Amino acid sequence: MTKRKADPPTAVAASPPRRGTREVVRIGARVVNVTFIIIVMFAILSLLKLERLARESVQTHNNAIDLPLRRVDGGSSLPSTSSIINRGFNKMNICPSAIKLFANTTELEYAIQKNVHYHQQGGNLHSIEKYLNSHMQSTLDRLGVQFSPKDNLNKPVPNAIEHLKEYYKNNKVSRGGYGQPLPGQLSSPSSSGQIFREALFEKRWINVIEPSTRQRFFAGIGPVGPHCSNPLTFSKATYEEKNLCVEMKSHDGGEENHDEDYITDCHIMSIGSNDQWGFEEEVMSSPKLRGCVTHTFDCTLRNNKPRNKPQNDNVKFYPYCIGSEGEQPSYLPFNQMWSLTQTKQAPKFLKMDVEGFEFDVVLNSILSSDSSIWPEQIMMEIHWATRMVDLAWMPRTRTAAELALFFGVLFNRGGYIIQQTKHFQGCETCLEVSLVKAVC
Repeated sequence: MTKRKADPPTAVAASPPRRGTREVVRIGARVVNVTFIIIVMFAILSLLKLERLARESVQTHNNAIDLPLRRVDGGSSLPSTSSIINRGFNKMNICPSAIKLFANTTELEYAIQKNVHYHQQGGNLHSIEKYLNSHMQSTLDRLGVQFSPKDNLNKPVPNAIEHLKEYYKNNKVSRGGYGQPLPGQLSSPSSSGQIFREALFEKRWINVIEPSTRQRFFAGIGPVGPHCSNPLTFSKATYEEKNLCVEMKSHDGGEENHDEDYITDCHIMSIGSNDQWGFEEEVMSSPKLRGCVTHTFDCTLRNNKPRNKPQNDNVKFYPYCIGSEGEQPSYLPFNQMWSLTQTKQAPKFLKMDVEGFEFDVVLNSILSSDSSIWPEQIMMEIHWATRMVDLAWMPRTRTAAELALFFGVLFNRGGYIIQQTKHFQGCETCLEVSLVKAVC
């Protein structure tokens, strides 16, 4: 009997949970609930942080445009059909098609002025300078170059650039430094002499190495925004994501009728398909684009016949690729491609993913054609590195300065401003860009 009473497993299993046990269970349940809530909150905060970083990356490169802007003539509001911005001896006409995309035309006006400043008044040079200056020390670190002060040549300083700035701040240098040596010595104990000589010109001047990050884009492309008032996103949160703007419809009596908010007599040009038709299918299913016809061009399909093309009269296929005059027969310049569609007006949207060829396509084909057929909006992916072997600049990378020149031509020649950008995690070398023709 003594043994049977002293048997704890049998007694516990047969008896109901004690009060202390129930309390432990309740506490455990609370801990599980709190843990779950913390995990959910952490996930939400992570998403918010990613969104904030995206906004900050755009704001950071916009802040590089910090020189004073010229005042816009004509007050702060724009007429509903067109507007003129003063830029010295010339006038800038805002495209009526662009005004229909933005509820706040003052923001559009200001965005054009920011682009004038960046692409015509030295803002691009200022932005590139700040960008390269910020990577002087990282260049020295990557190449193993150190700086030792003249009073202690055996002890390199942790940051050569900060040390030199502090030294010149506190010490007067004859003739502003002209013809004067550095107050110390640059050396490269861990690198070969050849690397050291290439990193520094005459053992003094730094050939800055640009980082392999998206910062290269934001240093060069110029101002971004404002976002249009009626955006439309396709293939959201994928590598195929495209963002375009649908014009706002005005209704009598001030009441909105969203059933009427769709584009009529609209033509979309899509360059490159790889026999994938997700974009065209989304256009077909979009209520706001039900009046649009998509013209898709691709010369890379076997026998020039798409196998997966939607059977719809509003989706048309052409077995041609975009190129310059005189290339292979299957390559046509932009104006000849568009003439095949037999449409009279310019394309409402141009969608283009050409993996590094966008520089040649825009400069030598689109903007070299008649301005009457330039697209109202361009959705394209740009790259500072590519694997396409037919490109003369492969395998080197495009610099931030080249990006600045490219987008300068888009604005100065074509009148395009960047409405929105989208960076995809895992592709530092590419950036999705949505442009609106704002200046006519």
